[in-house]
Amino acid sequence: SFGPGGPAYGQGVIDRYGGTNTCLAAFLDIFSEAGGDIVTPIAGTAMPSAPVQAEAYQTMSDAICEEIDKGCDVLCLELHGAMVAEGADDAEGDLLTRIRERIGGLAPLSRNLVTLIP
Repeated sequence: SFGPGGPAYGQGVIDRYGGTNTCLAAFLDIFSEAGGDIVTPIAGTAMPSAPVQAEAYQTMSDAICEEIDKGCDVLCLELHGAMVAEGADDAEGDLLTRIRERIGGLAPLSRNLVTLIP
């Protein structure tokens, strides 16, 4: 489900989460104040209940990785850290592995905040 009507994409992320009391809203405020171009490929929330369907997980993680492939100076992720998906017992760990493959040794990664410095 990942939110009312499913996850938000693109401008829908800013519309749904901007001005809320969330980490994502803080990211949006910080980068907006800094004059940065903000790209929001996907955002969603879900209550833990069952493994995420493989297709849904692939769609969400691909959206993030495809934007990283276009290049970025800073990458911020707010990950819960407990997602299990069909075929991925550590879904966030799998996503971070995919991100590391893209950015190489350019920046340290943590589960809650990723900063990429060119």
